[in-house]
Amino acid sequence: MAEKPHIFWIYTENFVATLDAATWLETTREIRNMGWQVTLVGVGDEPEQTIGGVAVQHVAKPDVYLLRQVIFHARVLRMLYAQLGSVDYVLFHQMSAPWVLLFRILLLLLFVRKRPKFVMDTRTVPMERSDTRDIKSRLRIKFYHLMNRSAHYWVDGQLAITQRIAESLGIPAQQLWGVWPSGVTLAPFASASEQREWTTPIELIYVGALHYERNVHVLTRAVLLAHAMGLPFRFTLVGDGSARADLQRIAAKSNGVIRYVEPVPHERIPEFLGRAHIGVLPFPDEEKYRVSSPIKLFEYMAAGMPILATRIVCHTDVVGDATYAFWAEESTVNAFVSALRQIHEQHEQLPELGKAAAAAATNWTWQASARKIIAGLERGTQSERGVDMMRILAITTVNKNSPSPCIQDQLDELKRRGIMVDTLVINQNRKSDYFKMMGHVFWESLRGHKYDLIHAFYGHCGLVGRAQFRVPVVTTFQGSDLLGGKNGAMHKKDGMIGDVAARLSNSVIVMSEEMKIASRREDTAVIPFGVNTDIFKPQPRSEAREALKLSPDTSYVLFPWHPSRAEKNFHIVEAALSLVREHIPHVQVVTLFAKSREEVALYMNACDAMVLVSDHEGSPMAVREAMACNLPIVSVDVGDVADVIAGVRNCVICERNPQAVAENLLTVLQSGERSNGNEKIATMNVSWAADRVLDVYQATLGEQSAAWQTVKNSSPGA
Repeated sequence: MAEKPHIFWIYTENFVATLDAATWLETTREIRNMGWQVTLVGVGDEPEQTIGGVAVQHVAKPDVYLLRQVIFHARVLRMLYAQLGSVDYVLFHQMSAPWVLLFRILLLLLFVRKRPKFVMDTRTVPMERSDTRDIKSRLRIKFYHLMNRSAHYWVDGQLAITQRIAESLGIPAQQLWGVWPSGVTLAPFASASEQREWTTPIELIYVGALHYERNVHVLTRAVLLAHAMGLPFRFTLVGDGSARADLQRIAAKSNGVIRYVEPVPHERIPEFLGRAHIGVLPFPDEEKYRVSSPIKLFEYMAAGMPILATRIVCHTDVVGDATYAFWAEESTVNAFVSALRQIHEQHEQLPELGKAAAAAATNWTWQASARKIIAGLERGTQSERGVDMMRILAITTVNKNSPSPCIQDQLDELKRRGIMVDTLVINQNRKSDYFKMMGHVFWESLRGHKYDLIHAFYGHCGLVGRAQFRVPVVTTFQGSDLLGGKNGAMHKKDGMIGDVAARLSNSVIVMSEEMKIASRREDTAVIPFGVNTDIFKPQPRSEAREALKLSPDTSYVLFPWHPSRAEKNFHIVEAALSLVREHIPHVQVVTLFAKSREEVALYMNACDAMVLVSDHEGSPMAVREAMACNLPIVSVDVGDVADVIAGVRNCVICERNPQAVAENLLTVLQSGERSNGNEKIATMNVSWAADRVLDVYQATLGEQSAAWQTVKNSSPGA
């Protein structure tokens, strides 16, 4: 990042003609005063202009509905591209979101490495009244809602005007970089206090948008009613909006009680506030107002004016129980008249209440808001990159609401080594989930250097990870997802998909040498999952049987898979046990599926042998877990089983037929001995596997990469 960070700030209106222009102009001034660079872009015909002492870049926008936005943003983004190398952050609001997204995709396609962070700033929600909306208004509202929802998936971060608006729009906590409310520049408004004369009638003023939704017309009727009751009030309205015509007609017939003033430049607002006594905010208690931070509230306060406002949270969050506010409990004529009576009763105290409001305004300056923007951008960048930590995205499938335990063990161990791991799980029973998650990965890739590496588990997940080419992908294959199989078209299809995923991955991890050959890559790493030896460990067989309520006089043979899985060949096991029963009548098979690991470990300690006759395997975890429990194993030569059980007592390899399985199983059962597999498997635990996975990460990222250096520095013993 440059020594002085550079913000490119897009505003889609003309600063001269907008009442709330101070939000961007004054905040830009303060951010620049803090040493940051800000390119503030708005609508205008002159390429560059100084407005209120703030330099602004202008881009022309034609007056053609919809097309004007296309042309305006094309020109703005061309300006951004010209200075892309120096820009660190692009700030924009919902109206600019689709064009900024297209620009971001373009940068990705052009393989532009130096890309700024794209941060959406949300400061309002649509306020058109439902019964007066035309087609343009309805489209605008739908557009804003769509942009708010979609931004959660592709922007780097978001800023918001209040915490309440962030919660209302459902901005994810990790994506909310900061909250910066409206504010005020104190000096210009302090002059209003100096010119004010506290005489009668009591002058009320409203400066802002004159929409029906803001209830200005209701307050107008209340002022007219109060005046008819002998209360000396006058009401000045400054602004424009959907209620303007009605308000002008009311003002024309009010004998000067209601006065309408055309919108004025922002620098003239203190002049009008200096002629008034009370600033009013008549908003109704609706969500779109609760989540706001009314800029006029702070300007009224800074101008030394007491406040007449409805008692809603956007006002009370700022004012609290201060005495300079007069509350209307509802946004109705009667409630406003009641508040006006209170003001009249305390009219002698108004000067002192105005001083209290001015003192409170010092806590709500644009300088404070600018600090919150800078803090948010810095905090967001740090959290996105991770503080001195490598971050990976793990992609795996989920069945029955939980990822594979062996995968979870590995990820937990990587976290213990100081790696930040986010997990993306795919419901393997819903094929549409794969496409949905491919879109998610693609959008994540647009968000800059959030992840250093993607680790996909299973071939299908490898393709999901490869929905982008910005972040390297490591794919771990577990068996049929690479080997395929002869039992059904589905496994053959899995093998074909796995072959493609292996080609597209930066690095490949497999469970066995057989799978390495199938991967057709010399650099493939053979790393079986490590055994969780905290769960799978020897315990007395009698205690395990007692816990499971199994007979002490029966021989139990474990088949830890669902019998319906064709590739597991349960029919061979059944046939073999029929032969074994000719010699040992009390033999039963125990099939296990959908059990917790703790239950599986208990059964492995309770049974007398385990049998495996699959057509194909990678490196079956059940074999390693059985060895960790010293359970004897009778298996065909499949996957890496022969290598794993080599030299282990009471574990044998046999042919894949009932006679051979029965003969070897009979020998094991008749011996009545346990294996000594735990001695061998103790060195093949989760930590052992994690060490080798980290070797793959190192090779993938490069020894000198910043991400790998953080792993080295945070690893145990570093």
